[in-house]
Amino acid sequence: TIAFFSPEGRPLLRLTGFQGPGQFPATLEMARALGTRVIGWEAALQKHPDDAAALTALGLHLYEQEAYQDSSSLLVRAARHDASLPAAERKRTRMLLAVMLNHDRRHAESEALIKEALELRPATELDAKLLYILAKTYTATQRVEEARATLRRVLDTYPRSPVADKARETLVALEQR
Repeated sequence: TIAFFSPEGRPLLRLTGFQGPGQFPATLEMARALGTRVIGWEAALQKHPDDAAALTALGLHLYEQEAYQDSSSLLVRAARHDASLPAAERKRTRMLLAVMLNHDRRHAESEALIKEALELRPATELDAKLLYILAKTYTATQRVEEARATLRRVLDTYPRSPVADKARETLVALEQR
């Protein structure tokens, strides 16, 4: 395993397994490009600790690197200061936090964040995913009727969404219970 980190110690990229000389230079270039972005976000946060755009971007990057604790802490800060960001970014922040909260079985907090994200206007392509996550949250808390209604809402409102097939499968599974 080879791991690349920013000067602040944040993970940039982790490589597991062998790469030969034909592939490894491209990996180094990817690590350099990620490093440039992460160092930029870190610098922005040193100047302005409440920079919502930098908090969001760095939190998303850390989520993708599976550094969930650090990601969560940055995204919580971003959500407090992101009123000036586009709705899609604000929704994504809350969606990722909700997913992490659900993983930690903090379903009530997750539900509140999802509902907050769904109230943000304008509607975006993330709304279908948010509704799907809300339905899964309801299922995890044994609120099956609310889960069914939410899944039907996904199918009625966003029938061509990439998440519609998952919603359909989940709804069938719930109705077979």
